[in-house]
Amino acid sequence: MKLKEHKIDGIEPGSIAEEMGIEAGDVLLEVNGKPIQDVFDYHFLINDVLLTLLIRKPNGEEWELEIEKDYYEDPGIVFENGLMDDYKSCYNKCIFCFIDQMPPNMRETLYFKDDDSRLSFLQGNYVTLTNMKDEDADRIIRYKLAPINVSVHTMNPELRCEMLHNRFAGEALDKIRRFYEGEIEMNGQIVLCKGVNDGEELEYSIQKMSEYAPVLQSVSVVPVGLTKFRDGLYPLKPFEKEDAKEVLEIIHKWQKICYEKHGTHFVQASDEWYLLAEEPFPPEENYDGYIQLENGVGMIPLLESEFDQCLADELEDGTDGFDQDMDSEAIDGFESIKTQNENLNESEVDLREIDRSETVENKSLDEPETENKTYRRVVSIATGKSAAGLMRRLAAKFMKQHPDIKVIGNPKTFTMIAQFFDVDLSDDRKVVVGEGDTVNLGTHTLQFFMAPLVHWPEVMVAYEQSEKILFSADGFGKFGALDADEPWEDEARRYFINIVGKYGVQVQNLLKKAATLDIQMICPLHGPILKENLGYYIGKYLTWSSYEPEEKGVVIACASIHGNTMIAAKKLAEILKAKGEKNVVLYDLARDDMPSAIADAYRYDRLVVAAASYDGGIFPCMETFLRKLKAKNFQKRTVGYIQNGTWAPCTAKQMQAIMGELKNITNAEPVVTIKSAMKEADVAQLEALADALMA
Repeated sequence: MKLKEHKIDGIEPGSIAEEMGIEAGDVLLEVNGKPIQDVFDYHFLINDVLLTLLIRKPNGEEWELEIEKDYYEDPGIVFENGLMDDYKSCYNKCIFCFIDQMPPNMRETLYFKDDDSRLSFLQGNYVTLTNMKDEDADRIIRYKLAPINVSVHTMNPELRCEMLHNRFAGEALDKIRRFYEGEIEMNGQIVLCKGVNDGEELEYSIQKMSEYAPVLQSVSVVPVGLTKFRDGLYPLKPFEKEDAKEVLEIIHKWQKICYEKHGTHFVQASDEWYLLAEEPFPPEENYDGYIQLENGVGMIPLLESEFDQCLADELEDGTDGFDQDMDSEAIDGFESIKTQNENLNESEVDLREIDRSETVENKSLDEPETENKTYRRVVSIATGKSAAGLMRRLAAKFMKQHPDIKVIGNPKTFTMIAQFFDVDLSDDRKVVVGEGDTVNLGTHTLQFFMAPLVHWPEVMVAYEQSEKILFSADGFGKFGALDADEPWEDEARRYFINIVGKYGVQVQNLLKKAATLDIQMICPLHGPILKENLGYYIGKYLTWSSYEPEEKGVVIACASIHGNTMIAAKKLAEILKAKGEKNVVLYDLARDDMPSAIADAYRYDRLVVAAASYDGGIFPCMETFLRKLKAKNFQKRTVGYIQNGTWAPCTAKQMQAIMGELKNITNAEPVVTIKSAMKEADVAQLEALADALMA
């Protein structure tokens, strides 16, 4: 086995490593005279009171460092690679794999399938064991590493091979037995698929897994997650209400059996089952200390329990259990709660160039000038459909305990609240604000500005004056709201075009208002907080909302039935590149992510649409694409056309008719017509179209 060297990326401040002069860029060679293969070896070997580390400095000099420490004390070394080894990818092709049903054209890391037992210990990942060698299992047992989380899915070896599309998947189950005999604590998971591993198969799996209790501490049963991107995948169906009831009946049966035998409920149902079955959640003690919480088991009942406890603590000690650190001035004021529903769905830019004729004057609330009202806090409640009932209950409980609570919003806010929440909002509990109004929260002052159609009709944004923060609603948002480390531009463009894009004029109006404010931070509803280079982000919004192209380039959007139209589209892309066009992007509208195609159509200055005839019309995915462009005010572009038909090609005329409804569209000539399949004689047409596009 090749010995590995491990580059040190950083040192924890105040750590033993810092004291010993270890630095970023150094390389760890050995611990106690033994080489380190990966993180397993490292963590096992450093758990000793006496350590000898062999370190190589960047100049090639080797240091042998003797360290005396507490048994479990970490030296404080951070490695360039957390695993200290390459990540192991999954060998399986599971019928339920969520990554296989991800939307296309997203960042590459989202499509990596890991199946690495080391991540089970470091991050809690569930592993199938098919990627685990015998020597890996031996190390786990020898090092007493625990717990390990196992994706079991079924204890039927033959069925497991079928579900994982891996002929060794059944044999891998034997490692569960080995871990049991080695007293390595485990947690299990079953992803339940309708008509596959449910019913009798679920009963069998639970029964067999219970034989490994209590070393196997728990098993969660979760319903398969399905998306619309399942073309060519196993035909799985979603569970219905009655299905969920049957699943819960099996789980509750085995909970009783296991509790009598082991003193734990062992098998747990994820929260989705109770929501789908419309059944109440079990009492808190049934969750065995919420051992499967991170797998979605007990999250909702725990939230409600903690909420209730917070309210109870508040009543008991006479203080606000939700916030113990408010300043006295703010506490003398009154509270506010804002509700919303998630389902409603390098150059600097000189903002002085923006017309400021619409500068908004500050207004004050309708109250005596001598009265200084303060608002203690804004509480936001965001929910999706499945948890809406819970959120309504929590909101009602909160409002009941706080009868003097005030709700701040514009007039439409209160209409929307009433549609989603059954709460008492009489007139004396409302504070209605409008354009330019300010509200004093004690240490903070909010100023409100209407931003209609960005992207809901009643949108209002808020500007916090002391810290100079713009709470921008859907403005400056992006898809992948929690992915703050990925590049902002592509996902933000896609978000803008597909969510806000139709309302460019309204976005421009909001930007004019923003130009009157000293903004140091932007906080959108969906996306990362923006703190630096704000001119860059605002500049992008100025371009997008004016419908100007960002770059020179050609997007070829193709709707091909049998592949012949795509051959012509690919040939055009090849010709354009040969002629020196740097940016050529090709989309298969029948297979690729359409929102990405729409976003790129806005990004570049030229578009080619290529479509086959279908029942005397346009192949539907192309018609959908064009209608979406129209809906998002697509304009200021040059468009070329390729049509294909066996009897009477007709799509170009129909596509031009849709484009004719848009502003400032220039049609490129010639229209390329293919009869069934591209011939050598058709290449001249494509060459001519390429020349026209590049003229």
